[in-house]
Amino acid sequence: MSFIWIGGTDYFGEEGAFQWVTGESWNPSTDMWAPNQPTDHLDENDDKDCIALTPLIEGDSNGGKFCDFWCYSYLVSVCEIEVRLL
Repeated sequence: MSFIWIGGTDYFGEEGAFQWVTGESWNPSTDMWAPNQPTDHLDENDDKDCIALTPLIEGDSNGGKFCDFWCYSYLVSVCEIEVRLL
C-alpha cells in the first residue's frame, strides 16, 4: 500500500492555494481531505506542498482521501491524458 501522487500542489503560489501541476487552479473540497489535513500551513518549515491520496486500507474510512506530502518523496503517481471520442 502506498500514497499516490495526484498532481495537485501549492508549491508554485501562496500556501493553501492549490493548483494542478498543469497550472490550472483547483480548490479541493474540504470533505476530500483526510482528518487534520492539510498540515503544511501549521509549520512554515514543513514544505508539504504536493497532494497525495491516502492508502486504501480495509476498515479505514479515510483511505482515498487527500493529504499534503513532501514533493520529493518517491510515490506512485497517476497522470492526465486527453481522451478523444471516436
